[in-house]
Amino acid sequence: MFSCCHRVVTIFSADGCTLAKCCSDSPFVHALRPQRRRAPQISSKHVLGNCAPTGMSNDTTLQWLSASRRRRRLLAELDQPMTAQQLHPRTHLSRRDCSDVLQGLQSKGLVTCLNPASRRSRLYGLTREGQRWRKHFWPELPDYGQPKDIDWQVHGELCFRHREAVVRVIDDFMQPATMKRRARYADPSIRMSANNVRDLVPELCRLGVLEPVFTRKAHRHYRLTPLGKACRVLLQRARDAHSRLTQQQSASTS
Repeated sequence: MFSCCHRVVTIFSADGCTLAKCCSDSPFVHALRPQRRRAPQISSKHVLGNCAPTGMSNDTTLQWLSASRRRRRLLAELDQPMTAQQLHPRTHLSRRDCSDVLQGLQSKGLVTCLNPASRRSRLYGLTREGQRWRKHFWPELPDYGQPKDIDWQVHGELCFRHREAVVRVIDDFMQPATMKRRARYADPSIRMSANNVRDLVPELCRLGVLEPVFTRKAHRHYRLTPLGKACRVLLQRARDAHSRLTQQQSASTS
């Protein structure tokens, strides 16, 4: 029997007689004390093998995605790199909710930010793990597409309403007044003047999206560069007001 007081251990016999007194740090006392056995630590590699993704197991990811319909919905609509502003009309979620869900998916390693240096208009794309889970939940949807020849920092600079409206309507060389008319025709709710477009043109030229075309006409005309044309295709696809998921569901039910 042990009795410890002020770091002094007293050892008693069965009939209550004192056998010895020693310090609690004595190796003799440590040898008499019963040792606790620790349970063996089993990592996820012993259970799941090499199929477990980095950072979390397959079961954990499945439970995390299944617990929220918003996460699965946003994962389905992310068929190309997009911003929270572009996902907002397609997912029927608020901009704040889209941003929160994207940050959650990024923390789990399912999406990645393609222009982390930007403080606004951040583009998010699926990682390989995110593409695998998107295919798991929605095998009937088109595959995720992310072009490799696009400067995502520049593309993120175009994901503002006026810049996006101007780039989407340029299909030939034209002057700023024509850009304004076409943008207003494509989106009647936008408020834009020809002076607004004239202020945007130098910035778009600096980004390498527009280039001037010298003609015999009085006003200078502009056209899209190859980078501008590639960004225009992505902006048009992201602007699609009809959800990819809604289209697929309506086609399957008909």
